[in-house]
Amino acid sequence: MDVGWNSVAGQSPPNPVAEIHPTSNPHPLGMDQQPIQQIQHITYSTKYSDDTYEYRHVVLPSQLTDIVPRHLLAEHEWRSLGLQQSRGWIHYGFYGPEKNVLLFRRKLPPPAERPVAPAPVLVDSEAGDT
Repeated sequence: MDVGWNSVAGQSPPNPVAEIHPTSNPHPLGMDQQPIQQIQHITYSTKYSDDTYEYRHVVLPSQLTDIVPRHLLAEHEWRSLGLQQSRGWIHYGFYGPEKNVLLFRRKLPPPAERPVAPAPVLVDSEAGDT
């Protein structure tokens, strides 16, 4: 069986992350190639919103910075980096000072369609005492 590397005793397989350069491979690593430790170190902000969009930012491990393409990522591209978010999130930018921070947003539904919590029921504690 050919595994694509020399399996001489004491020699370990090549590191796929170390061999990737942004100019030679513009595509991000697939989930099957990305080290699991890096996926576990992806952090997600809490969601925040304005009148139109819900936002969040995602911080990738700094080791992944060099393999992340510098264009806006399609959903299949950011998912291939190991990001896990519900549907509807759109990558709209990078945080300038920190290239490993990806910015996401998704459109809020119109106000009529947004779920509204029921109004709290006020109980008059004195009403039962009479």
